[in-house]
Amino acid sequence: MPPDPLNVLAPHGPKRRAPTTAQNERYTTTKTLELVKKLAGVNTFTLDVAGCVESHKAPKWYGWQDKARTPSLFLDGLKLPWGSTKSGMAALATVFCNPPFTEMEAWAAKAWEEIAKTNGPALIAMLSPANRTEQPWWHQLIEAKRDKRMRGSPLGETLTTRFLPGRTRYGCMADPEGLEAGSPPFGSVLLLWRR
Repeated sequence: MPPDPLNVLAPHGPKRRAPTTAQNERYTTTKTLELVKKLAGVNTFTLDVAGCVESHKAPKWYGWQDKARTPSLFLDGLKLPWGSTKSGMAALATVFCNPPFTEMEAWAAKAWEEIAKTNGPALIAMLSPANRTEQPWWHQLIEAKRDKRMRGSPLGETLTTRFLPGRTRYGCMADPEGLEAGSPPFGSVLLLWRR
């Protein structure tokens, strides 16, 4: 059966659906979160932009707000701000994001959009599958911009990449820590935007 065309790479259009498939709902385990925090140099995150009620990694989160997956209770992290909502105020938000892997291009573009805002977050830590590095979006949004300061930007945003060791284990609703599940057939990379 071909993938649902309304659920693949149409993040900003009116037909975008909230991700519901097992392919897109990978919970970040405690072990992985601790490694991410260490690599990001933070003790905690203030916002999880792609969480759910069962597995959010910050006190405030976007995503599913209830276990029943009620569409009206879905807060879309691709459409909501990641920093301060007050104009002109610098945000101190530290953002965590384990996005739906079928929508990586949209989430990477959103991270650049948010980090460049005057009131955007100070840090964005995003997990990505490491087997997407040959795709055009990776070369445009990640490879061309990583490990250097953005010229001409008053905020001096940077993007660094850290490939995580081995294959990252992910959980699911029935097994949040991924104790019974095997790891996916690919590694993971941590994308870190800072200002």
